[in-house]
Amino acid sequence: MKIILNSFIRTFDFKGRSSRKELFFYILFLVILLLTALIFERSYLSSAGYSSVSLYIRDGIIFFLLISLIPLISLSIRRLHDINLSGLFIGIPIVIEIGLRVADEVLMIFEYTDNFIGIVGILIFIGLVFLCVPFSHKKNNKYGKYIP
Repeated sequence: MKIILNSFIRTFDFKGRSSRKELFFYILFLVILLLTALIFERSYLSSAGYSSVSLYIRDGIIFFLLISLIPLISLSIRRLHDINLSGLFIGIPIVIEIGLRVADEVLMIFEYTDNFIGIVGILIFIGLVFLCVPFSHKKNNKYGKYIP
């Protein structure tokens, strides 16, 4: 719990380093939160109907998940710093996704756009996960001191 709270406290801290443990626990927290929201929506909202209270609860959960993405981005940047890479690597998927969508709209190249862009997005996400998996850089680097 302390690791997750630390991620929220350091939300706007894009400098420094973060461990693999911190990143994976935060991702696990988000997955559990998302699964809880899905179970809640499937069981409670479908059986009780869409009352105004249940819609407010659902919107609150969605809002919290969206707010939780900001610490995930800063945590990912600090994790990339920990393996001695620039935090700008986090922008690669965004640039590729926007480029594919613009190319599709302008040139109409892909016949089945949604499937293609979805597959590329998943591959890019898997690539970023593999970037964050290596062990920490064992020496001090320009992003901060090494903490064993």
